[in-house]
Amino acid sequence: MGWQESRVTLLAPGWRQVVEISPRARTFGGIPVRITRAVREENGRAGEVPTEAVRRWLEQHGFVLREQGKGVCKLERDDVLAELYDKDGELAELELTFTLSRDAPTRWEAWQAFVRELCAAWGLRLADWAAGGKLVGPEELLRLLSQTVSWQDFQAHFGWPTPVTPGR
Repeated sequence: MGWQESRVTLLAPGWRQVVEISPRARTFGGIPVRITRAVREENGRAGEVPTEAVRRWLEQHGFVLREQGKGVCKLERDDVLAELYDKDGELAELELTFTLSRDAPTRWEAWQAFVRELCAAWGLRLADWAAGGKLVGPEELLRLLSQTVSWQDFQAHFGWPTPVTPGR
């Protein structure tokens, strides 16, 4: 993740996030590195969300394919990068990276609307790494983005307001 980016992970139904703390690796700030991965839940059914269908949906919503590799494809629209991680034709996780800028707060509403629509269409949930990978709804998007160091730097430097989660 770059200096001006903030990222969230969405998990497909039947998948959960596992968060492991590296015993040795540290960030530049001295914080232990988190290693995350998606694993199928014990009762998860295979094939619940076809990766190709999600890719087509994203393309219908203005995303353009930027890179295709084994098990991952990357699509981009404006200031959002979507990375789809595939396991045997099934979407396991989707990472959304938002490019931050001075005027990013003017985009917050559009980012939230997009994530709400994406989650509703495919049953995706956001992974809250600070809560050990607990799955939360799309209304938590800005709270999760605001936990990243990049977001906090931009917020302090440009005087961004603190994002408010609806219902909190």
